[in-house]
Amino acid sequence: QAQDAGIQFQKIEISETNTIEQCQELVSRYLNLQRPLGRKALEGGTGSKGNDNGNGNGKKGGKKKRGGKGGKGRGRNRHRQSNKISEVRTHEMEIELLVTNLINGLVEIQSPTLAYVRILLNVIEVLYHGLRFDPAIRRCILQYGMDKDSVYQSVLKLRQSALKYAKDADGDLSRASECPFLWWDAYGSLTEIASEAIAVNVRNVTDLEKVQPVSDIFTCTFLPDLVPHLKPNDGVWYSEERAVWLALVNVLIALPKNVPIKFIKEYWHLLESVLMRDIDEDLQNQTFSNERIEARETYMAQRTVASAASLLSNLCNHGMEFHDGTQIGIIPGSLAMKVLKKGAVPLLIRCARSDNAELNNTAMNGLAQISRTRDCRQVMLQQPDNGGLKLVEEALTSKNAISASAALLLAAHLAWDEEWREPLRNIKPGIEELCLKWTAFSMDSIVKKAKGLKEKQDEETKECSANMLKSMSSKLSEEERKIFKQRLDELDKTREKALLSTEIETEYNRDHLGYLMSRSLLLLSSVLMHSHDMIARLKRTDYWHLISACIDIPIEELRNGTIISMHNFMNLFGSAPTPSQFPDPMHFVEGMFAQVKEEEKTSPPTQTATLLMYCLSSLYQSFLWKPYFEELMNADGDVRWFVESLISTIPQTSRVGFNKDTDPSRIKKSSETGVLGIHQSCSALSGKLASCNACGKVEEKRGQWKKCSRCQKVKYCGRDCQKSDWKKHKKVCSA
Repeated sequence: QAQDAGIQFQKIEISETNTIEQCQELVSRYLNLQRPLGRKALEGGTGSKGNDNGNGNGKKGGKKKRGGKGGKGRGRNRHRQSNKISEVRTHEMEIELLVTNLINGLVEIQSPTLAYVRILLNVIEVLYHGLRFDPAIRRCILQYGMDKDSVYQSVLKLRQSALKYAKDADGDLSRASECPFLWWDAYGSLTEIASEAIAVNVRNVTDLEKVQPVSDIFTCTFLPDLVPHLKPNDGVWYSEERAVWLALVNVLIALPKNVPIKFIKEYWHLLESVLMRDIDEDLQNQTFSNERIEARETYMAQRTVASAASLLSNLCNHGMEFHDGTQIGIIPGSLAMKVLKKGAVPLLIRCARSDNAELNNTAMNGLAQISRTRDCRQVMLQQPDNGGLKLVEEALTSKNAISASAALLLAAHLAWDEEWREPLRNIKPGIEELCLKWTAFSMDSIVKKAKGLKEKQDEETKECSANMLKSMSSKLSEEERKIFKQRLDELDKTREKALLSTEIETEYNRDHLGYLMSRSLLLLSSVLMHSHDMIARLKRTDYWHLISACIDIPIEELRNGTIISMHNFMNLFGSAPTPSQFPDPMHFVEGMFAQVKEEEKTSPPTQTATLLMYCLSSLYQSFLWKPYFEELMNADGDVRWFVESLISTIPQTSRVGFNKDTDPSRIKKSSETGVLGIHQSCSALSGKLASCNACGKVEEKRGQWKKCSRCQKVKYCGRDCQKSDWKKHKKVCSA
């Protein structure tokens, strides 16, 4: 087939300089074009001048080149014009052949030299970006993945060799320190490539039947290759173990949930072992052949545990499922229940108490997710010396924004239970002050970052675009040059509009700045549902200034948290706030209607949209707010339609604050069935963990407590509880 497509088979001659240059050029093209490169993008090298058919002799370079530069010869006849289908097929076949020959060639000439590892790292970078943007490379790497001669098996062989060369280089002090560093980098990168190939192929498959072969490659090929590199296996280094945990994080959250469930069932003991490990004691018991190895292992030890904790945290997150019937649309699924009964909660609590910031942050995020289960919240409540509350309080009052973000979500979930509400309200300083502090901090950080980004882009965008286009013009084909120019124009046109949202939507900001704001307001929403005392405390703050500032920030979670918090405040306070409580009342009304227009785009309407309409209706019925509504209605026809057709027609009994009532029983009832709409799987014990038949405590992991030896039906947390309950239990106990 390749010969029929006109591909010439050439022997690859690997040269360090040429290969690295070609790899860097391919990486640059992938990053700039962000799509499959096409046939001409693969041409290059220093080949001879091509003939009319475009066939030159490009021998040099680290890649198979059809004619090198000579391959751009003008084919004046049928070779110049071809239909798009044949072009695409030729590219796919050629790139598969190129990758196969290159990887197999690297396997054949393996060497522990610096020159070889530099070539290897550059080839890895090409494969990494090719996996992101080129379906042909994705398919090529995983094709026949379980066959011993496949590209995937060659990648695993290179990975094993890189590990051997890394350990040898670390043990030989006569070699430059750069050498082991590069080989460890190659080992980690090859492990990442092997995992990313599986993860990317799963993410890009819509047909579930096609996912199964990819899952089989993981379970039958990749996983057996990973497990021997996990402690407590003999001779395993922390440096090699960490790469394995990171690979498992990448793969397990991409595959169908039955795969991580099976992994937990078979290999939970390995995960539990590393998270329970005493790092200092383990390092003291090891004998290192030289100081370089000791320094590397000491540095990697805590990072290895943090990577394993990251896997557990991501499994907790991946175990949550969406549910459309409640305002709290995320509920624990089968995977979450599996890690719960295996004992995830005490492991995460142990890691969250660590002085290591990375480990602490990861564990707090995992606790925040699994705390959607009542079992987790109960286990935290049972911690000795109020350990669960102290953990939350320390995170909220710390200077660590990542840990605080997770603690805010965790506290919002804890507030679902009556037993937790009073302790949370007694945190010093007040919970409302902490929420407002973190919201103001995150908002200020985002504004500063966006402002700095805007100033920087205003100075550099035009110059950068022109220089990039100029430098790439000589290397790109005419078609690629047009694509690249079009991308630059599109980016330039949308830059101003997308500037703020682009900055906010980065992974870092969504996790640690945007989420910080939305979770602060979510926690306020939770505590407001159950306490008139909190209303009085919030009235002494600039609460409505905060709501006014947050109402039009383009983050969905923040918008939802703002609306729910505002609704709950107005509902318990019994009336709408006055315009004098806002720095700019008109801006607040405009922001509310902007959110109405955003919610209008969703179908069917969300419960957040319903709460927003109730809040607007209450404001509209207040004579103090009428002038602002009328001014906006005169300026905007859409607003007039919303007010006259929807807002003004909402029944009085549905408006926020109607029938003000301070009866605590009403508050308790609303907490059970009200605004948050907590699903039963979140509000009741799951049954996966047993409860003590005497004191009601929940075991931390399944099988921790013993059953009554006579009836085998009830469990007790200890002998004292069993004795105290015997008088009552013996009436129903039967052998």
